[in-house]
Amino acid sequence: IPEKEYNSVFIDRGAIPFIIKGADLMRPGIRKIEEGIKKNDIIIVRDEEHNKPLALGFSLFDFEELKKQKTGKSIKIYHYFNDKKY
Repeated sequence: IPEKEYNSVFIDRGAIPFIIKGADLMRPGIRKIEEGIKKNDIIIVRDEEHNKPLALGFSLFDFEELKKQKTGKSIKIYHYFNDKKY
C-alpha cells in the first residue's frame, strides 16, 4: 500500500493488543489524528511510539468530528497485522 496516499491515526500502547487482533479502534486509544481525514476514508492505524503501521480501516467520522469525539468507535478495522485475509 502506498502510504503517502492515506492519512493515519496514531494509537497508544494500550490499544495495540486489541487492534492486532482485529478490534475496531475506539476513540480513547487514539493519540494523534492527521488532518484531512474524511468520513469513509481508508486510514492507516499506526503505533505512536514506533510509527509502524498496524492496521487499515475506514474512518467513521471526518477529522473535526474525530477531534471532538470522546468515546465510541472511530475507525472500522478491515485488515490488521498478521490477519489471514490476504
